[in-house]
Amino acid sequence: MRKVIFALGCLIAQAYAFDYQGIVKDTLGKPVEGVVLELLNSNGEVLYKTKSDKNGSFHINTDLKIFALKAVKKGYKPTVKIVSSKSPIDISIAPKKLRIEYVYKKSYEAPTISKGALSQKLTSNFIKTLPLSAYQSVNSVVLYTSPGVVQDTSGQIHVRGDHANIQYRINGSYLPIDLAGFSSVVPTRAIESINFITGVVPPEYGLHTAGILNITTKQGFQKGGSVGAIFGTDATAGAHFDDENTLGKFSYFVSAQYLQNHDGLQAPTKHPIHDRSQTQDYFGYFSYLLNPENRLSLVIGSVYAQYQIPDQDNANALCSYASPSGSCYNATINGNTYTPSNYPPTFVNDNQHEDYNFIIGALDGNYGENTKYHFDIFGTYSKIHYIPDLIGDLMYTGQATDSKYQDASGGVQADISHKIANHEIKTGIFLQDERSIGNFITYAFPADSQLNQTSTMPNSYVYSNAKTGYTFSYYIQDNWRILEKLSFIYGLRFDYIDQFVRTDQLSPRASLVYHYSKSTAFHISYGRFFTPAPMLLVTKTNASVLQGTTADSIAASGLSPDQVGYFVLPQRSSYYDVGLSHKFPDSTSLMLDAYFEEIHDVLDDGQFGNARVLTPFNYKHGKEYGINLNLSKMKKRYGAYLNFSYSVARAEDAIDQQYNFTQDQLQYLQNNYIYMDHDQTYTASFGGYYKPFKDITVYADNIYGSGLASGDYPPNTTHRPSYFQTNVGITKDFYTKAFGHTSLNVYVLNLFNNVYELRDEGIGVFGPQYAQRRTFYVSIDKTF
Repeated sequence: MRKVIFALGCLIAQAYAFDYQGIVKDTLGKPVEGVVLELLNSNGEVLYKTKSDKNGSFHINTDLKIFALKAVKKGYKPTVKIVSSKSPIDISIAPKKLRIEYVYKKSYEAPTISKGALSQKLTSNFIKTLPLSAYQSVNSVVLYTSPGVVQDTSGQIHVRGDHANIQYRINGSYLPIDLAGFSSVVPTRAIESINFITGVVPPEYGLHTAGILNITTKQGFQKGGSVGAIFGTDATAGAHFDDENTLGKFSYFVSAQYLQNHDGLQAPTKHPIHDRSQTQDYFGYFSYLLNPENRLSLVIGSVYAQYQIPDQDNANALCSYASPSGSCYNATINGNTYTPSNYPPTFVNDNQHEDYNFIIGALDGNYGENTKYHFDIFGTYSKIHYIPDLIGDLMYTGQATDSKYQDASGGVQADISHKIANHEIKTGIFLQDERSIGNFITYAFPADSQLNQTSTMPNSYVYSNAKTGYTFSYYIQDNWRILEKLSFIYGLRFDYIDQFVRTDQLSPRASLVYHYSKSTAFHISYGRFFTPAPMLLVTKTNASVLQGTTADSIAASGLSPDQVGYFVLPQRSSYYDVGLSHKFPDSTSLMLDAYFEEIHDVLDDGQFGNARVLTPFNYKHGKEYGINLNLSKMKKRYGAYLNFSYSVARAEDAIDQQYNFTQDQLQYLQNNYIYMDHDQTYTASFGGYYKPFKDITVYADNIYGSGLASGDYPPNTTHRPSYFQTNVGITKDFYTKAFGHTSLNVYVLNLFNNVYELRDEGIGVFGPQYAQRRTFYVSIDKTF
């Protein structure tokens, strides 16, 4: 009788038990075989054991609704996960010691077609194989490794012929950069991976869409951190610290970095003069696991930078452009008269300070098996302060303006996706409230109608502008798998702005993707795009204040104040894209893509004064088209990549901010297309790494450009000469009981010391700017 009762009890228990299923992966997402899974009760007792199979999969049959699951395997750190739902169990298990060969295998993913756009993944381990490693900016990483990216001065990049128009996302949250200077807002050291997305991106991405830097930060999955220092020529010195850990349900990553040198901004001379820079970067990520399905996170970042504005060494060249008469201005300050003979251009002491801060609080999770969501609230504050040299700026430009720009914004973002049958529907909203303030003090000389100086005594003029603006965006999209090999990604996006201008746009987008095989895919895409201009602008009142002085830019343009457009319009475009990706049997990857973009109210900007703050303006019409190619092959011990781009970016008719142009330039633009100042016909980058020994890695990257657009009149009708730059590095890993794991790195930028001029003249180009010359660096990093 007892046996019957026992058997009946077992049957009842099995009837109420649930078959939990799951998979064990390592930190790179690779399934792990042979992991022992132990089911623990509240007392820590092992109730059940099983092992993961070759696919990392496992099954557990139990009637417990809440239990702990411990994953154990030799060579890996034990992991415990609390299971409280019947959803599939995903367990991540980290190796105790990451072999370098193992890391390289997944550190770089060639551009592939994702949702109709092109997506390229770069991880922190791949960034270590680039000269300067995490000491370089995020823009520099993309410049040297991705197709269709063109370098500009002071760390700027342009993607597919578009001016700037880069979007930064941190762990799925859109990060507004409304007041951009020269500093890298997100420190490279904090990055776990970058998904660089270009082309006709789906409706979930809006506002700034030429290139999406979708950044996943380090999040505490690897216990420990590092400390290090870097030294080099041009008075380079820097240090960094970072640490991460997971403590139960709480995880964190924090980092700090300081860097200084005497080659901070592109200089107007071959050998930089007065070019010291100092930057401080702070970053923190903190998260708390509410339950296996939901996570709260907080991201904080702060960047502070100080730059000396590089000096010119040729007084005659400066004086020839200084005034209508072709001579420098005479300045009388505090009873002293200054001329180029007693105040040469190398005495000029212009400076610029930049400050950028952001905070993002987010909730991410799943609702059931098919629904995912992301909610966040964010805040940003940025400031750029240009501090002029009163004497030098007055003498060599006729004006000296102390400019202080401030911008603060806050808002919310919400995204929800749901899978149903062959559809993945995603929708979301974005709301932003932004306050921009500009305060200016301009010193200038009285002048006649021809801008000739009538007194050597400058006057001061105080003026400002401020505006509160609002942005609202909503999108809905569907990733519809029509057939096993055919997908259709389509949707709508609505954007509304109320700033200096009030307007909106409904943007349809659609992409058809055909997977001919597991290794080959084709796509054809179309989309409408809407890109607002930065809110900080010079208003009609500001420009009128300076009339009758040597700073009267309206008189220089030959226009009356009523003929000038003061408010910059958002850019609107129609984008066409077609391409393919293929992976060969030997792991070589190929990507080929062609695009054409027809644009109205083309956004561009330029430096129209000493302050290194770019002023936006619109052309009436524009066209951008080109071809991008990527070839890459990555193995455990070596890897190589090649990018090539052909690009044309042309526009006509400046329709606002005309006081920054000469009368001849404006008349030419009315009837002629010109190359935009960031246009570069041919661009190539290539590089790779090689491990001759287990503890040594050598690497290099190279960049070629056919030259940016140039020419004062006719404006931008020619190009600068071509340039080529090679950067190299070598890393030696050490391990001792006393110091643990230590890496010694040697880098050389511009190995062959090619001296080339990125800029010389043209619309929005204030003066010549040379690229960095050969520089040597040594860094040491200690992990703990």
